[in-house]
Amino acid sequence: MPRLATKFNISWLEKVDSDGVPVKRWLKQGAQLSSFICTLCKTGDLYCGNKGWQSIERHMDNKKHRDNLKLLKENTTFTIQTEVNHNPSKADSSSSNISKVTLASRTKKFSFSDQVTRAEALWAINASRHGYSYLSCNESGDLFKKMFPDSNIAQTFNMETKILSYVISHGLGPFFHRNLVEDIRQCERFVLCSDEQKNCQNNKQLDIIFKYWSVKNQRVVTRYYKSILLGHAPAHVIRDHIINSFRTDGIDIKRLLMIGRDNPNVNKTIEKLIDEEMKKVGGELLKLGSCHIHVVHNTFKSGTTTSHWYIEDFCIDVWSWFRHSLARKEDFIKISEELNETVEKNILYFVCTRWVLLGKVVNRILTQWEILNEYFLSYLSSHVSRTRLLFISYLCRVVFDKFLTLFQKTGSMIHALYEELSNLYRTVLLSFLTSEYIGNKQGNDLLLIDHKLSEKQMNDKQMEIGEETRKSLA
Repeated sequence: MPRLATKFNISWLEKVDSDGVPVKRWLKQGAQLSSFICTLCKTGDLYCGNKGWQSIERHMDNKKHRDNLKLLKENTTFTIQTEVNHNPSKADSSSSNISKVTLASRTKKFSFSDQVTRAEALWAINASRHGYSYLSCNESGDLFKKMFPDSNIAQTFNMETKILSYVISHGLGPFFHRNLVEDIRQCERFVLCSDEQKNCQNNKQLDIIFKYWSVKNQRVVTRYYKSILLGHAPAHVIRDHIINSFRTDGIDIKRLLMIGRDNPNVNKTIEKLIDEEMKKVGGELLKLGSCHIHVVHNTFKSGTTTSHWYIEDFCIDVWSWFRHSLARKEDFIKISEELNETVEKNILYFVCTRWVLLGKVVNRILTQWEILNEYFLSYLSSHVSRTRLLFISYLCRVVFDKFLTLFQKTGSMIHALYEELSNLYRTVLLSFLTSEYIGNKQGNDLLLIDHKLSEKQMNDKQMEIGEETRKSLA
């Protein structure tokens, strides 16, 4: 070895090879001061004392090294040797480690066949998300070939009706179902929601949905679980289907927190039967009742129908009158032009299961009241009082809408339910009872209040009915 041999320079590790790969990914100093090691090629000490960096460049041009470097770029698992002790004065005591390392490349390369399969799977997912019929996708392959004539993937793409059905039913469906089951097994508790109705094929179908804290997504999620086709569906049959599904997928029934119900009068027996099954294995359901938004809607319905004002019938009649006749719409617009009014939006349709939203329908009618009044004086006679509409609008806007808006959020609101239900009922009572009688009562204490006591009621001028309603009465 020459006395003035070139030593390994640490600054060489900052260089890159001809392909732009940092050499420090595979270049190490050898046991001697004038040597280096290539961990890709698993070499021993290679001498660089004569030509320095040129010796390393010569090794980089080696075919074996270039092949190993190609494997590195293609994310292939290979074995490298790493030095534990690099002290040249103790070369005899140095030891090495042999380990298997997988390096992830930034862009994973797929074979052409995999790229075609990936494109077909993405199209199947898109068709499912947007509800495309299988038949509508029958000519998608021919369309893509004409749209992208320079793409080999488009020329090979084939997703006809039967193939699409098979991919969704036997490929994507089981894949996403397994992911859901794995995620649900990791959560501590979950909520089960079910909906039983007839499908478009006139079969009774039970749809099951889970709500739970997803460890994977780190948030509360709502996920579709499965659909079960039923014939006769008494409560014990539905219970058996649910429990057997859990058992098949390995879902622990003791983790079931509660059963979500929409209408207060449905699925009571199912909840009772599942609770009995859970008690057999040491669990128990948390019973919070049904959907409280439905309760509020039904409460508003009870008060509205008791008045016998038939506001809901009037709203539906007005909507139906213009909905099915273009000639009537044209006459309505002509009258609005004569009154120098603008018809900005159509009359809304009232949904009989969403009673609090009656306020929005009434508001739309009130904004066009002058035009409607002139129109129906010419074509129909109407005895519905504008004052009643204003009062309904006030109730929805000031009393009920806040609760509805708050509890229609996607996040968890169970912590606010008790207080907000108390506030809602207190607001209703304070509209016609004295504040001294109501006080700061909450919960069950509010339910014990006798609202029929005349001495505790406000007089007509003090009652909260809304300023617009009071002006209309004057």
